[in-house]
Amino acid sequence: MSKTIYKIIPVAILLISCSPVDVIKPMGSKTAPAKVVVRDVVNGPGNAILYYNLPNDENLKYVKAVYSPRSGEEVSINASAFTDSLVLDGFKDEGTYDVKLYSVSFGETCSEPVRLKVNPLTPPYKAVASGLECVRAFGGVQVSFSNPTGANLSVSVQKEGENGEWKELDTYYTSEKHVKFAVRGQEPVESKFKVYVSDHWGDVAESREYLLTPMFEVLCDKSLFAGLKPAGDNWEITMWGGASNNNSLACAFDGSYSRSAPIFQTKATGKLPVSFTIDMGREYVLSRYKFYPCQGFKAGHPRKFQIWGATELNPDASVVLVDALGNQDPYWTLLGEFESFRPSGATVSATVQARTDDDVLLCQNGEEWEFPVGIQPVRYVRIRVLTTWDGVQYIEYPEIDFFGTPADK
Repeated sequence: MSKTIYKIIPVAILLISCSPVDVIKPMGSKTAPAKVVVRDVVNGPGNAILYYNLPNDENLKYVKAVYSPRSGEEVSINASAFTDSLVLDGFKDEGTYDVKLYSVSFGETCSEPVRLKVNPLTPPYKAVASGLECVRAFGGVQVSFSNPTGANLSVSVQKEGENGEWKELDTYYTSEKHVKFAVRGQEPVESKFKVYVSDHWGDVAESREYLLTPMFEVLCDKSLFAGLKPAGDNWEITMWGGASNNNSLACAFDGSYSRSAPIFQTKATGKLPVSFTIDMGREYVLSRYKFYPCQGFKAGHPRKFQIWGATELNPDASVVLVDALGNQDPYWTLLGEFESFRPSGATVSATVQARTDDDVLLCQNGEEWEFPVGIQPVRYVRIRVLTTWDGVQYIEYPEIDFFGTPADK
């Protein structure tokens, strides 16, 4: 019992010794704190940053800025008493705006305002709209632009109907700095397209109109596809549950977009580069290629690869696509060299740096690449993977699509 009393007594003394201190002050004080002193204003695209010196006033709870980023709208932004700057954003236009800066007490009493002017530059939604490009593409139109500030924007594409009405085709949401996207499913008929950019404050830039004729293409008929394994295609199928046919090459073009097993996957004991070959069953002038990953930007997701094409196969079955000396099989033509890029701009795999929403969306919709215009018709395609996102020596292909024009059309 004495030990217990001995432990409690110092605590009681400590509490008694603290009792004269007013722990409530200055909570609830109605006294206005001293004003801040603005030392600098940095104007940026659609925003302004205020830098100021805080008063030595224990009654200061926070600093408040009041301004009108657009006509008829007043905005209030707060910053704690532990920071010396405030970001004012959402300005609809470039120009001069009035700002009132207050010191606020714990009792919500404001000081007299510090009045100043800011001059935000052209806001991102306007800057992006002025540099945006829209060109015809296979099966539709392609929109590209730079968004150097990484602003949250939406870009909408519309098409004029027969009666002059505008129909929304697609809206692309992004905060990435370099953007390129396509709107597909359009007939190869000259049409008017309209593109406009807006920000998350609801500001909309002046739309731009384009008279374009989408290029004709069809989805290549995968029911005619067949997997081949000519000389040099030295891959082996990985076995899940002891059944190798679960992951056959045919899984890459079976029309299943679920991304779950079975998929075409090679053994981890393999070695890159590795190639695989498909007989498309007829000749096409290819326009684009699409890949649907199961583990976006990591594991066996191809990063750098080539696509080769041929109208017929070399009768000498011993000739490889590219030998150790760099000699190429003359029956095959290199249609293009391609690379996978993360929309987020990250250059490392998703194993190292997590995917952003834009990364995830691209994987869901599928990555795509366009072939150069004017390539020769081909019946056989050969995909040669040079590197993967995680540097592993195996590849994963849940599903692929080829688009083009039948050579006899």
